[in-house]
Amino acid sequence: MYLLSLNIHAVADPVHRAHRYNFAKILFSELTIQRHETVSKLLSSSFKEDKTRLSGDAALLMAELLKVFVQEAAVRSQKQAESEDCDQVDIEHFEKILPQLLLDF
Repeated sequence: MYLLSLNIHAVADPVHRAHRYNFAKILFSELTIQRHETVSKLLSSSFKEDKTRLSGDAALLMAELLKVFVQEAAVRSQKQAESEDCDQVDIEHFEKILPQLLLDF
């Protein structure tokens, strides 16, 4: 599991936020193909029968769902850290928002 560490003050600054957004946008666009393949392999590995197939649209949809899930987790964790007057998001903040996040998805 990766530890989410984020400097809240840098994200609050519009210049840094725009720079991080552009970087993330480029990174996500470059990883789309790899993400699609990874999700396909993960889903296919849980199939019990060899005849079961996964369409490309289903893999793309699942990859998009996972992306939204991770982004929402990051935002909620950041808000939790801000509510506790912390400068960085730690795993404890993520653990606090996880139950409600899972219920919402």
